[in-house]
Amino acid sequence: MPVWVYTTLIPGSIVLWFLMLALVSYAGGWSALAREYREDALTVADGPSWHFQSGSLRKWCGYNGCLAVVSGETGLRLSVWAMFRPAHPPLFLPYDEMQFEELSTMGIKRTRVRMQRVPSITIDLAPRVLEPFRGTDPEISAND
Repeated sequence: MPVWVYTTLIPGSIVLWFLMLALVSYAGGWSALAREYREDALTVADGPSWHFQSGSLRKWCGYNGCLAVVSGETGLRLSVWAMFRPAHPPLFLPYDEMQFEELSTMGIKRTRVRMQRVPSITIDLAPRVLEPFRGTDPEISAND
């Protein structure tokens, strides 16, 4: 192979991958959520976890099978696989700021979550991920 392939094509592919991830993060709303709800050392979720989950942001930006959801005492942690992590930092979503809406499209049930500080971004997740904590806190149930 010519030298230009190694010096241009491979680095160019890596740069293109990072640009594509940044575009998806910006267009889907992950970056907007990260500005308000980025996980830090003080907000750690360490409860039950669900890996290989699917979800979507703004109804169309799908994260199919690459989400990890961890339920903690005060909120949910959302993260993506390491290969998708550039421009997608882990999020910590406090339960007391969530508003829920139940959806069913062609027999597929989803729960739509809106966060109070960023209400324009919707997060659609499988109901089984959100059920364990929704009935335990009266403030959370009141947001339904």
